[in-house]
Amino acid sequence: MSYRSYALIAVILGLELLADWLLGRSGLTAELLGLPVQTWMLGLTVLTTGTVLWLARPVRPALRYAELAINSTNDGYWVLDAEGNFIDINDGYCRMMGHSREKIMSMVIADFEEVATQDRIRAQIQRILDKGNERFETRHRHADGHWVDLEITVTAVSSKYLVAFLRDVTERKLAQAEMRNKEELERLVGERTAELSRALQDARAATVAKSQFLAMMSHEIRTPMHGVVGIAELLLKTPLSEAQVGYVTSLLRAGTGLAGLLNDILDFSKIEAGRMELETTTLNPRMLLEETVALLEEQAKSKQLALKVLISPQVPELILGDPTRLRQVWLNLLSNAVKFTESGSVAVSLSVRFGEDDSLRLFSIVRDTGIGMSRQDMGNLFEPFGQADASTSRRFGGTGLGLVICKRLIEKMDGVLKVESEVGKGSSFSFEWPVKEIKGSGNSLADTAPGDLHQLDQLRILLVDDNALNRMLALGQFKELGHEDVKTANNGVEALEWLERSNFDVVFMDVQMPEMDGLEATRRLRAMPLDHQPVVVAMTANAYEEDRQNCIDAGMDHFLAKPVKLKTLREALTYARRA
Repeated sequence: MSYRSYALIAVILGLELLADWLLGRSGLTAELLGLPVQTWMLGLTVLTTGTVLWLARPVRPALRYAELAINSTNDGYWVLDAEGNFIDINDGYCRMMGHSREKIMSMVIADFEEVATQDRIRAQIQRILDKGNERFETRHRHADGHWVDLEITVTAVSSKYLVAFLRDVTERKLAQAEMRNKEELERLVGERTAELSRALQDARAATVAKSQFLAMMSHEIRTPMHGVVGIAELLLKTPLSEAQVGYVTSLLRAGTGLAGLLNDILDFSKIEAGRMELETTTLNPRMLLEETVALLEEQAKSKQLALKVLISPQVPELILGDPTRLRQVWLNLLSNAVKFTESGSVAVSLSVRFGEDDSLRLFSIVRDTGIGMSRQDMGNLFEPFGQADASTSRRFGGTGLGLVICKRLIEKMDGVLKVESEVGKGSSFSFEWPVKEIKGSGNSLADTAPGDLHQLDQLRILLVDDNALNRMLALGQFKELGHEDVKTANNGVEALEWLERSNFDVVFMDVQMPEMDGLEATRRLRAMPLDHQPVVVAMTANAYEEDRQNCIDAGMDHFLAKPVKLKTLREALTYARRA
């Protein structure tokens, strides 16, 4: 229906009302065309009423459609009086609350509210009547007890009635809460990430500082220790009284122990920092084990212990691995076995096992008849600085780092270290690790006996070191090994001057020196157009793996960490002779 139709109805109604008012006010009784005025007015009323009803015909279906729409929507609809009582509700609100229409019509709004009372609701209605409309959010209790979040828009249609539309916003609230939780979680994650980043930076800085400190202390301690151990070793080869031999032997043992302690601390530091890398080279496991056992023969003999070695014939002659670290593991386990055994024997065995995929594995076990350990004591065995008990450290010495390092090294080899022990009966340490066999000769370049070197031609040696004590010691060691054609230089500059005017077979190069260090000197040496490039052996107090790598990258061929014993120096000379 158009607005004109409604206007026409309004005009007719207005005329009817005006006529009734005039008749009531004037009391007219005159006739019009022979009929009383009342009759004409009655006819006019009937005519206008009929006209209105005829014109309103299209409105009635629209009202029915509107009612159907209101009842079919999922949103709620109220008609309220000024007291907040329900005049009408739609089916949508009934579905929303899980109640029937009759049940809701018998209730008041406060019956659904979470916190509001009917008095507060009346005050709110009065406020809406005064200002016209209001939108707010609240919660109504469903018939099954759960709460429904609602957004309500209330409009005053007169001074006595209000219309309200209610929308279920529970899912929206949940989504908003989830979004807030997500944002809060992201904020917390961001904060934690920032904290972890700062902590990581601090940890890295601390690691760098610790590494720099250890490197500096290692260098400063190794330099004088190199002199103490080396000179003590040379002194033992001179004519001495029995008492003097005892004194020098004790001095050498103390220096060697201090060197071992320093090595353990440095190794543990590298393991903790994740910087321990294993070398992969060809080694003879049979010969390596026999050499390691030979190092402990004197100590075992002094305690009247039987030192046994059992190697299966199935053990391959050559495998790939890190000989230095494997020797370190065996030496530590065997040293502990000898140390903690007062009588009886120490035995080490090496055999072959095969994995589930038929892969080759070596199995080694070190047994002793020593003091043994309880199950409780074994729990602390692989903890840093841990020993069976405090009395063990007081009685036998040691830092408790050796077994920790062994365990970590074996794990780096993809192996496992196990222990079995019984108090008073002894202990056994076993480890198994995968290996790759190499076909070929089992002879090692570093296995030449000391006497063999004296039968070789003299090597022309250049010794480069800024420390006078180190130079004196090295000259004595070279002489002891049969090499007297040795020139010396105080730094890299002097070394290059020697190399420009003379030929050398091998250069023993310190790293940290004034004017020009050993790395730069080696790089310049490798760039020189010489007919014969000598073998360059680093002989330095810098003992980290990166120090070794830096030397190799600079062009050096071999690496010796101070203190350097005669045996180690002999192996380096053999390497230089055969390189």
